[in-house]
Amino acid sequence: TFDVKKAFAPIGLVMSYPFCLIVNSELPVKTIPELVAYAKERPGQTNFGSIGIGTGGHLVAELFCKRAGINAVHVPFTGAPAQVQAVAAGTLQFTVDTIGNSLGAQQSGKIRQIAVTGAKRTESAPHLPTFAEAGFEGFELLLWLGLLGPAGTPPAIISALNKEIAACSRRPEVKEKLRQAAYTPSEGSAEDFAALIDSELALWTKVVAETGVKIPG
Repeated sequence: TFDVKKAFAPIGLVMSYPFCLIVNSELPVKTIPELVAYAKERPGQTNFGSIGIGTGGHLVAELFCKRAGINAVHVPFTGAPAQVQAVAAGTLQFTVDTIGNSLGAQQSGKIRQIAVTGAKRTESAPHLPTFAEAGFEGFELLLWLGLLGPAGTPPAIISALNKEIAACSRRPEVKEKLRQAAYTPSEGSAEDFAALIDSELALWTKVVAETGVKIPG
């Protein structure tokens, strides 16, 4: 009901982090090609989850299934813990979430993290290959968090807040906390953030068009 470009004033990017492809640990799957082979042998019998229809993880998973030629059933949940628990329990065979959200289940041995999105590997989990390394280009998709103000926010306030984001991002204790959660702190001007929003709108518009995902209602 609102135009994101007109309703908000970009202040600054705070952090970014990749999506992570996870599978149930009892599946004979340790790589993306192995997951694709597993699912193709069981058309319509493989389930994947999301935290809701049209969310980032759902779109990435649908894009992956489409490009891999997988016939899998989408099961939407209402939050990250529920879908990760479903993968851990074997109700779902795989899902796309984040490294941090699935870390506990990974450490307990109930799920297996097998790949991340992004143009390069993440420093928090350098052992995880990117989708591109597994032969799937076009998955440079990331999650990010930024600070926005209402449209018309005075430039002086935007500048002051942007400087505070940068100062906070440089603090060692902040960097370490973010690293533990597999987040990468970011710096950049309000103009940089505005350009990112423009590019992200264009990118995700293409993903929605390719996957054909529609939000009910």
